[in-house]
Amino acid sequence: PSIESKWAPFKGATQQQIDNLERAREIINAALAAAVINIFFEKLCEDSKRKNFWLKHTKKIKNFKVYGSSNSQKIMGYEVSKQVLMRHFVTVPSRSNTCALVMYLGEYVIIEFTDVGALYVYHKDSLNYNKVFGKGARIESTDDLKLPYLANLVDTDTYYTHYSDEGRMVHIGHWATRMKNWLNAKIK
Repeated sequence: PSIESKWAPFKGATQQQIDNLERAREIINAALAAAVINIFFEKLCEDSKRKNFWLKHTKKIKNFKVYGSSNSQKIMGYEVSKQVLMRHFVTVPSRSNTCALVMYLGEYVIIEFTDVGALYVYHKDSLNYNKVFGKGARIESTDDLKLPYLANLVDTDTYYTHYSDEGRMVHIGHWATRMKNWLNAKIK
């Protein structure tokens, strides 16, 4: 369902049929994203707060991938079909236990990790995105998905909140509220 072209309307479809097909694709994609989010935050890192946060936003997720070790892939393999794993799991050579959930929302990529730390956001047209996912980029470890020099995704002072197109957000304080506000401001 994440490949829109595979859901192209049939010849002679009415506008109602085209709309129904698009809604069906979005529903299936959201359900698949929800299933993977559940597994990621229950089986790989046991974090119900982040799981519950992302389950509220599955309709915005257009595609996703999980990066991790072959051991993590086995754990997920008990929960999802082989077809889902083949399409959405990327095995990294590192022996690290840290996995990454890479979610594509609009023009952005949001990456959550099994180690609590921070989530990272990249804009698809940016140099930072190219460093991580562009041609020639090699992901040998989930650490390669983190650019630690990124500034805060959301900065708030007394009178103003600034939402950056890229950055990191540490999972402390009211991170969920800040992230929800960022999503509402940036993802259409």
